[in-house]
Amino acid sequence: GYAIANRYTDKGLNTMKSFFILKEGINQYHFKNYTVAIDSITKALPQMIKYEETNSVIDGYFHLGKSYYAIDRKEKALLNFEKTDSILETLKSIPKYEYVKVYEYLKNHYATTGNIKKQVHYLNKLNTVLDSYLNDKVFISKKVKEDYDVPFLLEEQKAMIKKLGKKNSNYIYGIISLILALLT
Repeated sequence: GYAIANRYTDKGLNTMKSFFILKEGINQYHFKNYTVAIDSITKALPQMIKYEETNSVIDGYFHLGKSYYAIDRKEKALLNFEKTDSILETLKSIPKYEYVKVYEYLKNHYATTGNIKKQVHYLNKLNTVLDSYLNDKVFISKKVKEDYDVPFLLEEQKAMIKKLGKKNSNYIYGIISLILALLT
């Protein structure tokens, strides 16, 4: 019994220590100490992954991506944003509002590289998540309308779909439902 209890205590202590290192890294990001943020988050992430602390892992990759982006290391930023997205896909709920930015970063990156297919993929994700927020919560709906030019994003989505030459009814249905959501 002692060995098992001791193992859980070690797990708890290691997780707690890593959690504080991760939070310190995120704080350093907010203080614009990006290299310190990257160092702390990189140290904390393996432990968060090992013990399946999903929310902390998402926070880590997201802020790691933002830190790399801030120091103009776009490829490293992209890698971490894609990791954030892949974990967000496993969730059965709408991602936290701050994570919506990940789709914006990815959409914009692929727009600058000319990868229309991936640009549309992330634009669709962005619009889907924004639509969920517009439909679900009054406060968030107001925040979405303040932070994003939704009609512009819808126009961009339509233009990209035309560029791809797709006549997919799901896209059209999504666009119509977003427009209806905005009008209500």
